[in-house]
Amino acid sequence: MSDEKIISEAEYSDYTVYELKDELKERGLKVSGKKADLITRLVADLNSSVEAVENVIEQTEEAVDAVETAADEVGDVSEKLAERDIKGALTELKDASDDIEKAAEETLEAAEDALETAEDLAEKAEVAISKWNALSKNQKIIAGLVIVVAVAFAAVSGGYITV
Repeated sequence: MSDEKIISEAEYSDYTVYELKDELKERGLKVSGKKADLITRLVADLNSSVEAVENVIEQTEEAVDAVETAADEVGDVSEKLAERDIKGALTELKDASDDIEKAAEETLEAAEDALETAEDLAEKAEVAISKWNALSKNQKIIAGLVIVVAVAFAAVSGGYITV
């Protein structure tokens, strides 16, 4: 994972203070301060979420690698046993045991981080859902139209749809 920000502050420079505060409220974050502070706070939260997900992916990949290494070691044990090389089989068994232990640790670490990230994202989703539920029917219709227009604009400007 790189130290480069996934989401930059420049992406939110055209937002109004009102829009930024709405974004921050939806995430349950502090809404006071200058526009630059609001942008910094919002971008930091977004990048934090992205980084957490990237960490879970990276840890999962490490766990998969550790499991594959352990499986290779178990295969080596089988080969030594087939060759009737008991001493070699015991050495390979020790290596396999160490690799299985590492795989288990990597898997548990990835699972714990995935759970923590899921809980954090669930909390953020609950805040967004509660904000959505607080909207009137007309506000929901307007928000839906804004989303459709924004997606259509992105699709057209990105070249995915030609008009």
